[in-house]
Amino acid sequence: GLPRLPRIPRALRRVLARGLAADPQQRWPAMDALLRALARCRGGRRRGWALALLGTNVALAAALWLGPASREPPCRGAAERLQGVWDDDRAQAVEAAMLATGVAYAEDARLAVRGRLDRYAEAWVDTYTAACEAAHVRGELSLAALELRTACLDERRAALGHAVDLLEQADADVVERAVQVVAALPSLSHCADARALRDDPQPPPELAADVATLRAELGRARTRLQAGKYDAGLRDAEASLARALALAHAPVEAEARLVHGELLQATGRYEDAAAELRAALALALRLDHPEVAAEAGTDLVFVLGVPLSQPQGAALVGETALALAQRVDADGPREAEALLGLGQVLAKQGDDAAAEARLRRALELLRAATDADPLDVIGALDGLRGVLRRRGRHAEAERLARDAVTLVEQQLGPEHPAIVHRLANLAAVLVDQGHHAAAEQELQRALEVGERALAHDHPALAHVHGNLGAVLLYRGRLDEAQAQLERALAIWQRALSPEHDLVADVLANLGVVAKGRGRPEEAEQHYRRALALYAEIYEPHHPKVAMVELNLGKALQSLGREAEAAAQLEQARAAFERYGGPDHPDVGKALDALGLLEHQRGNLVQARSHQARA
Repeated sequence: GLPRLPRIPRALRRVLARGLAADPQQRWPAMDALLRALARCRGGRRRGWALALLGTNVALAAALWLGPASREPPCRGAAERLQGVWDDDRAQAVEAAMLATGVAYAEDARLAVRGRLDRYAEAWVDTYTAACEAAHVRGELSLAALELRTACLDERRAALGHAVDLLEQADADVVERAVQVVAALPSLSHCADARALRDDPQPPPELAADVATLRAELGRARTRLQAGKYDAGLRDAEASLARALALAHAPVEAEARLVHGELLQATGRYEDAAAELRAALALALRLDHPEVAAEAGTDLVFVLGVPLSQPQGAALVGETALALAQRVDADGPREAEALLGLGQVLAKQGDDAAAEARLRRALELLRAATDADPLDVIGALDGLRGVLRRRGRHAEAERLARDAVTLVEQQLGPEHPAIVHRLANLAAVLVDQGHHAAAEQELQRALEVGERALAHDHPALAHVHGNLGAVLLYRGRLDEAQAQLERALAIWQRALSPEHDLVADVLANLGVVAKGRGRPEEAEQHYRRALALYAEIYEPHHPKVAMVELNLGKALQSLGREAEAAAQLEQARAAFERYGGPDHPDVGKALDALGLLEHQRGNLVQARSHQARA
C-alpha cells in the first residue's frame, strides 16, 4: 500500500493507490487515464503536489500504472483459459473417436471438424484479448462492460466444451452431424456487440451463479439437438425448464422454453412444440429479450407453416419474426434465417413469386455475411432451387442445384450423406429439362454414396428411390420405375406420417406408372389418394395439386369418362394459370391435354384452339 504521508491530498492518494494496486485489472487502464486523473488533482493547496508529480520523469507514472516490473503484462494468457476445453489432447481424442466409427466419410468429417474447432478457439482467444485490452490498456471499455463481455465469452467457452465432450464420444450418427454441431456454436461477434449485450437481460447478483449454471445446461441440450441426440436433449431441456421455473427469473425461463420447443419439434411433437415456442416468444417480447424472441418466432413460423400445415398463421407470425431478426441482426445470418422460414411458408401456400423474393434475399445475405456458415448457404440454395423449378426456370434451378452439390463436397466431403439429397435434387432439375440419362447417372451416384454411408431404410435413400423411379418412368422402364417407387413409399411411410406430402408425391408417380402400363383404374386410385393428402397440406391452386389433377384427367379420359376428365383438366389449367400466369409451361400441358380430349369428343375447332395456344 501507499505509505502514510499526511501532506498528500486525499484525492491524489487515491490516484496513486490505484496505480499501485496488486491486481493489474484494478489499475489505471491506460497512461492517458492516469495522467488525466493526476491533472484533476491540481488546484488550491494541492497544485504543488500534482505539478511536482506531473513534472517528474514519466517513468514514475508508468511504474504507478503497471506496478512492479516483475508483474505480467495485462491481457496475456487468454489461450490458457481454453486448456482442457479445446487443446491438443482433446483434439486427438475427438479425432480418434470419429475415426473409430469406421464410417466412409469419417476422415473428411475429422478434417472439417478440426479446422472449424481450431478457428473457433482462435477467434475466442482474439475476442477475449481484444476485450481485455480495450478495458485495461486503451481505457475504451468500462469494467462493467468488460464484465458483460467476459460473461458472454464464458458461455461460448462452455458451449465449445459441450461440443467437444459429445464429439469425444462420437458414434456414426454424431459423425454424420459433427460439422453441423460445430457450425451451430454460438456467435462470438455477439460478445463484441455492446448494444446487443446491453439488450440481454441480466440476472440480479444473487441469482447470477444459478442462471449461469442453468444456461450451461441449456447449452448442453442444444448441442445434443444439433447432434441428433433428441431424446437425451429433450430430457435435459425438460429438467432445465423445471429449474428455470423454480428459479423465477423470467428471461432464463424464456430461454429454456425456446430450447424445449426446439427439441419437441425435433422429436415430432409439433403441437407441443408450437405451444412452447409461442410461450417463449410471448415471454421474450414482454421482457424485451430480442435474441430469444427472434429465434422463437423463426422456429414457430417453420413449425406452423410446414409440419402443421397452417400457412396463414405462419405467414402472420413470419413478418413479426422477420422484424425481430432485423432488430438483432440486420443484414446478417439471423435475418437470413427468418427470410428462409418465411420463404418456405409462402412456397407452401403456392405464392412462389413472394417466396422467391424472400429466398433470394436470404441467399444474398448469407453469401455476403462474413460470419455466415456455408452450411446455411446450402439450405438457401435448396429452397430457392425448388421455387425456381416450379416456376419453370430450370436452367437457373440447375445452377443452384450444382452449387449446393459443390458446397457439400467442399464443406463435408464427397462421401458425406448430405450429398445424397443434393444429387437427388440435381437429378430432378435435369429431368425437368429432358436430360434423363444425366439424371439417372446422378441418382446412381447418390445411391452408391447412400448405401455406403446410411442404413438401408434411411429417408435420404427414399428421396433417391423416388426420383429414380420418376426418371425410369420417362425412360420407359416401367417395371424398374415401379420397384423404385414402391421402395421409396415403404421408407417414407415408416419414417413419416402416412399423410405426409412426400408420401403423396410417390403415390402420384405410381399413378403415372399404372397409367403407362394400361391400368387407368389403378392410376385413378393413386391420384385420388395423392389429392386427398395434398388437400390437407396445400392450397387448391398449388402447382403440385394441379399436376395431379392433370394426370387424373388423362386417366379419366382413358376410362371413357369424358365429362369428368374435361372438368379435371380445366381445373388444372385454371390452377396453373393462376399460379404462374397465362404463359407458364404447365398451362401448355393442360391445354394440350384439353385439345386431345376435345378431339376425341369430336369438337375439332375447340381442339385446334386449345392446341394452337398450347
